[in-house]
Amino acid sequence: MGDLTYNRDKNPATNATPITISGEARELPNALVAIAAGTTGAFEVAITGDADPSGGAALVQLWRVALTPTLQSADPGTQGLTLTATPVLGDGSDGTPVVFQSVHPQTMDAWQTAAGFAPVA
Repeated sequence: MGDLTYNRDKNPATNATPITISGEARELPNALVAIAAGTTGAFEVAITGDADPSGGAALVQLWRVALTPTLQSADPGTQGLTLTATPVLGDGSDGTPVVFQSVHPQTMDAWQTAAGFAPVA
């Protein structure tokens, strides 16, 4: 669980009461389960493959996917998400990562209000 501070629409100062970020994950179609608590609010998923076609087990990473919350300085109070998908090559080295970025459509103040909790002034 990481605490994310953010700038306010109505006040350029950083909000002193940050939003706590936590996560759940699953392999479809299973139920979501909590990800172990941390301090950053960023997450990484490792997808492995069995490299041994003989029936033995040689699980090695195939992909690493990182999900990182970001603050959008150009639009105060808005949060984004950066997704980085990195192919892991057979020798364990990284291939070329692909990065996707998305910006949340609401400011965090609007998100808190719509969720039924007015932000602390």
